[in-house]
Amino acid sequence: MKLFKNSLCFMICFIITATTVLITGATNVQASEDPVQLCHARYHIFSADGSTGHYEGNIAVKNLDPNKKVTVRYCYEYNQNNWKDVSAKYVKTTSDGYEIWHFETPCYYYSPCIFAIKCEANGQTYWDNNNGNNYTVTRDVILAKDSILNLNSHYEANQTYDRIKSINGYIALKNLSSEKNVKVRITEDNWQTYTDIDAEYHSSQENSNIEYWHYDYKTKTTPRNVQFAVYYEVNGVTYWDNNSGSNYFLGFR
Repeated sequence: MKLFKNSLCFMICFIITATTVLITGATNVQASEDPVQLCHARYHIFSADGSTGHYEGNIAVKNLDPNKKVTVRYCYEYNQNNWKDVSAKYVKTTSDGYEIWHFETPCYYYSPCIFAIKCEANGQTYWDNNNGNNYTVTRDVILAKDSILNLNSHYEANQTYDRIKSINGYIALKNLSSEKNVKVRITEDNWQTYTDIDAEYHSSQENSNIEYWHYDYKTKTTPRNVQFAVYYEVNGVTYWDNNSGSNYFLGFR
């Protein structure tokens, strides 16, 4: 398993919700194979008290042109007349032929971020703007777009903030069956060894098939770095949230 390097303190995945504010000039060009689509977005916290951070996310892009340009057009809820563009950066190509691109936008005044995604390739412009509704990502809760399984976690460090004491959080998943197993796979030594821990059912989202499961893992040593992923066994199938194959990383450099 590979290492995914995140910054200091804790990482939280956030629910993607719709807003009725439309992006100016964002014509939604639909294709049969969705040339560009949001994978997830979330608020990433940099400081122990949660006061600083940014919004970030991953985008799946079909490789229609080696010279494509992928842009996120965004504004903040407190100032919806001030739209800006930020370029996404290529990360890797997946086994299904899609490319993963990453974007980041700053966080202002704890305000939710409203955005849509634009891909320019072969003289065409493709949008993922949530079917004309745009996306809104906030500082609070849980789920990435179209995921069967997603992770929301943080960790507690000791007083000097240089060793991890525990990681805990919530997993959001689609309730595909009443019989299921939800586990977190964790390593403290770069996968020389690992531990699987059971998550426990916590609650259900009202008027949907989304369930929240909770997990809590106390570290065995005092590691600086912990890597982990989540898996969900249901109906004879195992679903993973392993950060698009890179695993999740919590720790200090």
